[in-house]
Amino acid sequence: MNRKFAHAPAFAGAPFVVESLNLGVRANGLAVLVRTPLPVRPTAPISAVHSFQGTVTEMTTFDDREKAFEAKFARDEEMAFRITARRNRLVGQWAAGKMNLTPEETDAYAKAVVQADFEEAGDADVVRKIVGDLTAAGVDTDEAEVEKAISDLTVEARRQIIEAI
Repeated sequence: MNRKFAHAPAFAGAPFVVESLNLGVRANGLAVLVRTPLPVRPTAPISAVHSFQGTVTEMTTFDDREKAFEAKFARDEEMAFRITARRNRLVGQWAAGKMNLTPEETDAYAKAVVQADFEEAGDADVVRKIVGDLTAAGVDTDEAEVEKAISDLTVEARRQIIEAI
């Protein structure tokens, strides 16, 4: 933000005209607005992160915060993906139990349910697959029962993922 101000507050007790305002970081980590003076060079350095010409030599606190928010977003998205995948596996095991599948078939079916979730966004593809498979196996069920199982097993999946961390 390079703007000239005709009048500015005093820096170290001496008023001066400001050439530019830049964001800086003090040694204690606080963000500050750094004013680069025009006519009088201050005796103290303006900031440890800015040279007298105003070029940035280190990251500002705002850049650090932006990177931290991006990292948090990535972690949250990864956690949500892992919880959804675990939930779908648990729902697949639940449905396999209703269809009386063998342990090998249960594992294969649970993996197929996890893969079915990649067809489209949301849970509709998983519900559609499980209801279709249960109906084809002769199990009397409806979408509401499957959606309730998904809701209940989401809590269990979250618990399992958090305990594993």
